[in-house]
Amino acid sequence: MSSTAIKMIASDIDGTLLRRDGSISGHTVDVIHEAQRRGILFTVCSGRYPEHADVILKTYGIRCPVTGNNGATQWDAETDTVLSDHFMTPKSAEMAREAADDLGIPYIVFGRKRVSASRASSLHSSQKRYGRILQEDYHIRFDYGRKAVDDTLSKPVNKFYFHYDLPEEKAQLVAALRQVPDISITTSGVANVEIIPAGCNKAAGVLEMARLFHMDMSSVMTIGDYENDVPMLQAAGLGVAMGNALEAIKHCVTHVTASNDEDGLAKAIEKYVLK
Repeated sequence: MSSTAIKMIASDIDGTLLRRDGSISGHTVDVIHEAQRRGILFTVCSGRYPEHADVILKTYGIRCPVTGNNGATQWDAETDTVLSDHFMTPKSAEMAREAADDLGIPYIVFGRKRVSASRASSLHSSQKRYGRILQEDYHIRFDYGRKAVDDTLSKPVNKFYFHYDLPEEKAQLVAALRQVPDISITTSGVANVEIIPAGCNKAAGVLEMARLFHMDMSSVMTIGDYENDVPMLQAAGLGVAMGNALEAIKHCVTHVTASNDEDGLAKAIEKYVLK
């Protein structure tokens, strides 16, 4: 590993910070708090939009900056301030919508404080689980249908999330999206495809967050488990794969910790940061 002292930790959420049951262990919370007490900047870098990430973190008393939308948005939770934001071009957003509509694949569009689903049957998980809190405490607007999507697309858009049921649908969707200019294509799960502005990914997001806090990537530890985590795992001074990560992800790094159900994140922080 790098001999540079770690000053910043950037953790994925799903499959990394969260256990399989969606909770965060008490030990992991304690270790994160200890790192923060020692002056280490703890951040999360997620495919979730920032407020969705924060509603989970806040439940466990974790307060930290958030890189959301797979690197497209950097957000300060304490002040509800966007530190930096990246948006798709209107042309790219409209082409992406048309591609999904032509294939009959449902999607969700994410703008600033706005989550719009193409269908009522495809509402975002954040609305289903935390809708009231996100609406009342974070002022997130949820809606669905053609008119709602049109309205959202009339303003800056950070991300599209597409959900498919059959493997052939993914192949068709990705082929269509490759014709859309100025986007990056990624995935954060076995049945979804996401697109964000060109040049955005978790590595770029973590780099931007590090620069905002006057840190170099050589002093950053990143940790994750899925395909969209690979860029940040490879770009950091120290990249650590979770024990539950895909085997291909483990081959991208030189360090592997325990699984998310075995406090893998906490063990990595203890071993490589707190020592």
